[in-house]
Amino acid sequence: MQHKDRLLTLATALTGHLSAGEDIVHDVFAMLVKDARRLRNDDNVAGFLSVCVRNRALDWRRMRDRLNKLSTAYAACRKDDPRKDPANRAAQEEEAQALLKAVHELPDELREIVSLKFWGGLSLQEIAELRQTTKSTAHARYCEAIEKLEVTVAGGSQHV
Repeated sequence: MQHKDRLLTLATALTGHLSAGEDIVHDVFAMLVKDARRLRNDDNVAGFLSVCVRNRALDWRRMRDRLNKLSTAYAACRKDDPRKDPANRAAQEEEAQALLKAVHELPDELREIVSLKFWGGLSLQEIAELRQTTKSTAHARYCEAIEKLEVTVAGGSQHV
């Protein structure tokens, strides 16, 4: 834990948030506990940990930016704008609600995978690692979820 304070300062500086910095440092140490092989004896430990923290902080910022864009887009759709066609806005909201309902009706495993991919921005490899499975299994489940969503949303069926 000799590197903790330095890494926390780095993560906080990169994200601008102490709580995010704490989460990032925790994630880096948890990753090392889970897979200590990543750290070889000849590695520069301080440098390796700094790179890991930097990468996690960049991921965090990308995720925050995605969420901000989604929030802004959602807020723009919700605002009353006389230039917008109310029928078009209603149709878009209806489609979004149908998709969210269809996602909610997926089995837990499929719902988690599609949510992590769509809204979490995770790669299939990251999802596989998180779910402790193979990338090909995560890909197959993702494809299964997409097929079920397409059938449900396009077909108007209430069952996934």
